[in-house]
Amino acid sequence: MLKSDVIRIHNAVFYAYHGVASDEQTLGGKFEIDVELRADLSAALDEAKNAYAVSEKIGYPRLMGWSEFVEGLALSRRGQARGALTAFDRAIKRARKIDEARLLVSALAESVPSRIKVGERLQAKDDAQEAIDIAQRTGVRLYEAVALRSRAEVAAQEHDSKAMDNLFARALGLFEELQNPTEAAETHVRWAEALQSDGRASEARPHFEQAVAAFELRGLRRRAATTKTSLIALAH
Repeated sequence: MLKSDVIRIHNAVFYAYHGVASDEQTLGGKFEIDVELRADLSAALDEAKNAYAVSEKIGYPRLMGWSEFVEGLALSRRGQARGALTAFDRAIKRARKIDEARLLVSALAESVPSRIKVGERLQAKDDAQEAIDIAQRTGVRLYEAVALRSRAEVAAQEHDSKAMDNLFARALGLFEELQNPTEAAETHVRWAEALQSDGRASEARPHFEQAVAAFELRGLRRRAATTKTSLIALAH
């Protein structure tokens, strides 16, 4: 009997756009999987100089890159900008190495708010523009919308109100066209925050209100609550 090594992955959760129905392909859904892989890895182990070398031989880099991206996203939403950038930068470096365009666009775009927070505005602008260029070149409209939203946040920091509104509107239009209500709501929140910083509180209110309604409709109670807090603070 051939020697068989086993790799087990339990409770891996992904958001993807698979399915037969059109709604499944546009709205997407959460997938949870358990995986058991069996193979003779002795040759790879003999050749490997360290654990990372093994991971490259059996195809972990893409999974590791997306894990780093998710870590960065979680830290960013907790307000831990520097920790988020460490994770995003690892994901960006890995995406370039393995030529994974979707991971690269995602990490570049989502790193922008954290870069702005730590004062890396020029790098944020470059990252957002590179993300837009890659997304448009590859034709992935969802990632183009994410990249446009990030570029809008850079425009807000540059106090370019016209460009900011235009970019947010384009991003929101794409998310709505793609029937992605959660990202559309997130765009309303970021647009509202930018308008508030720009001294345009009256224009920010309807964006916060639409976001709260969308989050509640999707059952995202915690996100709805934090957005409602921002809306209440706006009144004061």
